[in-house]
Amino acid sequence: MISEDTEQLLATIISRLQTIKLSPVPTETIEEHLRGVLQQEADVAGEIASFSDGNVAQALALAKDDFKNSEHFQMMVEWMRGCYNYDVKKLVPLAEAFHKAGR
Repeated sequence: MISEDTEQLLATIISRLQTIKLSPVPTETIEEHLRGVLQQEADVAGEIASFSDGNVAQALALAKDDFKNSEHFQMMVEWMRGCYNYDVKKLVPLAEAFHKAGR
């Protein structure tokens, strides 16, 4: 059994299992894998590795998906620019778009 949050498991289940805690995979290791096996560019591999927080599956999913060209990424970029410039006319429609998009 694998669990990310053992506190959510029942005590009777935990008592019958052996707990092994795994540490996150180092960012450098993930970056090397992305560059070597998946032929990612060094800067893109570094960004993906840092976003993944040691989660190899998440890093592979990010490498598979071109997140910089995704609609949500572009909305986030516009949101951050609007916040930085304090452009309320831009922020209100973006907030509504975020609300419509959901999780």
